[in-house]
Amino acid sequence: MHYRLATSADITAIAQLHALSWQQAYRGMLDDDFLDNHVQENRQVAWQARLSVENPAQFVMVAADAVGLTGFVCLFLDVDPDYGALLDNLHVAPHRHGQGIGKTLMQHAMAWLAEQAPQSAMHLWVFANNEGAIRLYQRLGGVIEGEKIETNFGTQPVRALRIVWR
Repeated sequence: MHYRLATSADITAIAQLHALSWQQAYRGMLDDDFLDNHVQENRQVAWQARLSVENPAQFVMVAADAVGLTGFVCLFLDVDPDYGALLDNLHVAPHRHGQGIGKTLMQHAMAWLAEQAPQSAMHLWVFANNEGAIRLYQRLGGVIEGEKIETNFGTQPVRALRIVWR
């Protein structure tokens, strides 16, 4: 496994993996029409915007093997005055779950955060029904500190939990 910073050449591969991950993990949480017909374009637009310009407050790392992209992480500095950096994305190809790729990507993101903003906390939002992800984040030291109702992407209201690393 090779870990490296993402470049604009990774936009399509990241968008495809992101869409696949949402289609598999969020079925029943996000609208089926969105997942079946719009998620790929939505993620392509998002990653085009993120990776087409330099942003020193953004960290995006990918994991790849000889076949291609197997995972990625995206972290933004200084998103919340109380909860610090936002871990906006952590996705691993479904067939590669359980191999330590997500943990290693998280470790790289945390190391970058420690260099850039040593006093900063880190947080993320995760759907409450995404029990596997919640278990991973808790094993990595995250603590649930709040919740909200998400209504993005044409969903019915979905409960999301804030997980924090101080």
